[in-house]
Amino acid sequence: MMFDFSNEEDCIKAIKSPEPMVRASAARSLGIFKDKKTFKILIEALKDNNIIVRCNAVRALGTRGDTKALEYIIRMLKEDEEEVRIRSAEAISVFGWEDSSIEVLKNAIEDNSKLVQIWALYSLVQLGEEEYFNDLVEYTTDEDNKVRSNAVGALGKIGDKRAIEFLRPTLKDNSWMVRYRAVQSLSEIEWSEGVPFLLELLKDPEARVRVAVLKALSKFISKKSVDTILPSLSDTDWEVRYNAVEILEKIATEKQIPHLEKALKKEKNATVRISIKSLLKGLKKTDIYDEDFPETVLLEDLDDIDFDVEDFD
Repeated sequence: MMFDFSNEEDCIKAIKSPEPMVRASAARSLGIFKDKKTFKILIEALKDNNIIVRCNAVRALGTRGDTKALEYIIRMLKEDEEEVRIRSAEAISVFGWEDSSIEVLKNAIEDNSKLVQIWALYSLVQLGEEEYFNDLVEYTTDEDNKVRSNAVGALGKIGDKRAIEFLRPTLKDNSWMVRYRAVQSLSEIEWSEGVPFLLELLKDPEARVRVAVLKALSKFISKKSVDTILPSLSDTDWEVRYNAVEILEKIATEKQIPHLEKALKKEKNATVRISIKSLLKGLKKTDIYDEDFPETVLLEDLDDIDFDVEDFD
């Protein structure tokens, strides 16, 4: 059975599915509905036997921001599963300053999991407890790359420019996950002065880092950097090439037409070819690049273009 997770009734049906992943998707989607009925359903989902369902129920309750949900999320900080405690510590940040929140978060920074500690510190800072900012920063140099990547991600979500000096060194971390998160975080903080440092990472050995760099650069790159993007049209990874074209749509001029035509001749991926042709048509104001491609091929390519760092964190 197919469910439309933007539809409340479908979500309510899906949350009862025997399939854990269907229930998990439903739980996460229920956060957009603010009525009492879905609130009760999400509270019940906190008892689900599947960890992903419970995590998504916590996230959804956080999305709602309903103060009634706070007491339930606080209880989830006592869960046996680390991931549930992590999501609970993070979710508390949306409820505003409460004595009860601050107390449990201060207890959570003593949790036996460093990841729970990180997200408890994140929430404390978000709730105005600024003295914990430096404690969070310390985790960016932890020996565990998963700990470092979470700390880097938390700093990015806080969005404070104070974090830049601590995030910049993580662009050279030996873990690609940390470098990936560092690029994302610096992008969220809108560190426009960091363009030269990000451009260096276009040669990163990990394709997912190169993709993240291009997405970050798209926010604040200028026409004067166009020549530094052109080599990415020849990257071995199609998502890198696709994102390079996306940036060039913003900054390319007629001078780049020969480079784009050369890239088009070599390009095998249908999605990238269509993007290049669209850009060339705009630059040359001509339809000579029109060509039909099977829509199914394009959609198959696009299925893989987005990924979540949580999938590999």
